[in-house]
Amino acid sequence: SQINRLLGTSIEKEKIHGFLAGLEMMVKDGNGDALEITPPSFRPDIRMGMDIVEEVARLHGYDAIPTHMPKAPVSIVPLEAEHRAEELARDVLVGMGFCEVVNYSFWGRERLKLFGFPDMDVRNRPVPLQNPMSEGQGFLRTTLLGALLDTVARNLRQRNRNLRIFELGKVFLPTPGESLPEERKMLAGLMVGRRHPERWNESDAGVDIFDLKGVLEVLLEAFGMEGFEWNPSDQISCLHPGCSGDILINTTKIGTAGRLHPSVQEAFEVEGDVYLFEIALASLAAQVDRPRKYEPYSRRPPVQRDIALVLNERMTYSQVIEKMRGFADPRVTEIELFDLYQGAQVPEGEKSMAFRITYQDPSRNLTDEEINRIQEAFLGRLLPGLGAHLR
Repeated sequence: SQINRLLGTSIEKEKIHGFLAGLEMMVKDGNGDALEITPPSFRPDIRMGMDIVEEVARLHGYDAIPTHMPKAPVSIVPLEAEHRAEELARDVLVGMGFCEVVNYSFWGRERLKLFGFPDMDVRNRPVPLQNPMSEGQGFLRTTLLGALLDTVARNLRQRNRNLRIFELGKVFLPTPGESLPEERKMLAGLMVGRRHPERWNESDAGVDIFDLKGVLEVLLEAFGMEGFEWNPSDQISCLHPGCSGDILINTTKIGTAGRLHPSVQEAFEVEGDVYLFEIALASLAAQVDRPRKYEPYSRRPPVQRDIALVLNERMTYSQVIEKMRGFADPRVTEIELFDLYQGAQVPEGEKSMAFRITYQDPSRNLTDEEINRIQEAFLGRLLPGLGAHLR
């Protein structure tokens, strides 16, 4: 019967008849398991079939109703690469002290103009809303940075001066010949204030460009994108020339990062140096399923040698390290920059870069003679390639 089906029981028809008759209801047998029930006039609360089911359950006893797990096919649907990239990015940034913020996708044209994007920049042509909530929210945003800066300005006015925030969200870019814009998922982050919390044993130094680069290194390495390249650029209108650049992976630009331009900083009423980045999430999602290669730890002792190169001051670290890795022997396991010097004993227009090189063979111990031969061959290729000499 329907009563047994809804309750998950197997109560006999005669017992149900007895329950209802005991409540002074008029019960008649119908076809099959059906019952024709007329409630008494003093029970106006019984209006539908479910009320009858409740009365039967009460009289039968709730503890006598068996418990059954619902039977339904359960299938695990794997998350898409973009969703996994979002979760990984959140975990990594939160682990470095960042807080996630969620802002509106609407913005005003006047605020957008503060960034000074070139006329040909697609971000300078936002898509208007037909029925905006306010004049300041009349367009779909083309960058996440504007709302992040507004968030920083509000926090600074409330004396919350040390901030590390990020946002994962869509930007909307106009598409020629299409009525709807392109929706592109972006990841943007921002740092302002002290490097460390205010404590008696911590310095009061503020965050700088190296803190920003460190955040990007940790983030990209979590996606298996080691050795990203920082390409300095003075063509990013909203960022400080000489302290900004494009983020490259295998010569492909995936985003921009740097210090906020002073004029933009003043326009947004933000005090203190602001360091920020904005990355296309699709570039991270493309690497989230990248297979990781395990290399067993070598029990053979490593040997370290230091070299100091004197070279043109305009040569960047990325150019130097690329050459060094290209010329290095397979037994060179690590190259680390530990000193940068300009001044006395170094000719004008040049600089000294000191590197610590680690040699290690996974199968045997290296002798001093072998390391000397490897390093001499390495320097024989490296110095002419860089136009450098040893200090």
